Amino acid sequence: MQIFPTPSIHPFERLQVSEGLLITTERWQQTQRYHRQRQNFQFQALYQPGIVCGLGVSIISRNADDNIRYQDTKKLLQIQPGIAIDANGNPIIVPKPEVFQLRSTPTEAEVVYLVVNYVDPDELRSPPEQNSIQETFRIIEKNALAPEDVELCRILFDGTDISLAADPYFPEPNTLDHRHRLPIRQRPQTTLQVAQIVAEQPDQVSSKSVQKSLRRLLESVDSLLPTLQGDTDIHRIDRTSLAGIDHRPYDLIYCDYEQLPHLAAAALPRLKNYLETGGLLCINTDIASTRLNELYTVRQELLVALDDLGDFTDTDTMQQQLLSEVDATETEIASSIREICQSVFDLTLQIDYPLTGRGKIDSDHPLLTYPFLFGQLPTLKARPIHGFCWGGIVLLISNLPQAWRADPALKLSRNTIRAAQELGINLMHYGWRRRQLTQLQKSQRPGTPPPVSPSLTRQVTPAV
Repeated sequence: MQIFPTPSIHPFERLQVSEGLLITTERWQQTQRYHRQRQNFQFQALYQPGIVCGLGVSIISRNADDNIRYQDTKKLLQIQPGIAIDANGNPIIVPKPEVFQLRSTPTEAEVVYLVVNYVDPDELRSPPEQNSIQETFRIIEKNALAPEDVELCRILFDGTDISLAADPYFPEPNTLDHRHRLPIRQRPQTTLQVAQIVAEQPDQVSSKSVQKSLRRLLESVDSLLPTLQGDTDIHRIDRTSLAGIDHRPYDLIYCDYEQLPHLAAAALPRLKNYLETGGLLCINTDIASTRLNELYTVRQELLVALDDLGDFTDTDTMQQQLLSEVDATETEIASSIREICQSVFDLTLQIDYPLTGRGKIDSDHPLLTYPFLFGQLPTLKARPIHGFCWGGIVLLISNLPQAWRADPALKLSRNTIRAAQELGINLMHYGWRRRQLTQLQKSQRPGTPPPVSPSLTRQVTPAV
């Protein structure tokens, strides 16, 4: 997924007009640049770059005799008229169909991107006597996307003939793929970025399963919470070195509970630095891999047995025994949960990271209130979710990742999947918002002089 830059933080400069000002070429161009910068700034600040309308790509089928300019008529494409806006806020207008010939001759299958770029007419040569110049564009064939590119289509190309996709939702190799074109839309507040701590062997089945679940959760962000978007590129962080943990502004780092004992001591300062800069570490342990799974099964059987007894008076002794066993099971459940929490406490002692708060997720905690409201943590597959939050560390005892994606083997209902995804989005939103609030109160690095700006702060006379 492309992550587009925010507008640059530079004040605008406009021409100061006074009586008798001589309008020169440079001064006139300065006024034009000012208005263009203001317009582009508005597009960048409010909208995500993409296609407004049109700009479809089709295949031209013609004989070589019809147009001798094209030596290989099997690779001729036609770009339809349309409008787009690029990442710099420049409008791109293609007024008529354009013919384009692919030049790639790969020896094996590779993705070829067809993109359109804005071209500033000031960068082109024009006759000096020409009074007006037209803003134009350039259609380019590339192997990787750049922020200024507006993708028209892509082709998994191996050098053979290109054809139309029989099923546009599932294009075959050497067919036109329009699925990844970005439409113009409201600019999201941020792009959520997630990483996963994994073992040295990244091919483990459980690790891949969690990665698929995280990717599906991030894909759901666009439809469930359009003000945000998710980066579906899940970065993998090796547990022995934690290399890369501070290279990108991760809103959340996911870690299986089983990975905690294997975190290398030499790498733990990196984890501490990530947490101190506002990062969120989510530790999850699957209930099925703990003793809790058996305890919940026993408790459920005891409750069913109690319900079967009914109100018969001759079963009072049996009822008291069952209630006693239920209480004992509840005590063991609480003890098992404390043991899991203790492992998190041990980790924070190793990195000298003090925990904040009681750990309990109250009903007014952001994890349960925004953007989706929960009365309490939901229940999945007849197992309650236990959650604890100490500032930058969240501990979940749940099978939540399994419900982030549709798995026919689990036979989860739509409502269950939606509740799990909404809770997952709350979790990522909490991580992003926490990191944002932490960064807002960070000052410049020591030794860096304050920037010089034409601010009026020190020029206003205070009221007496």
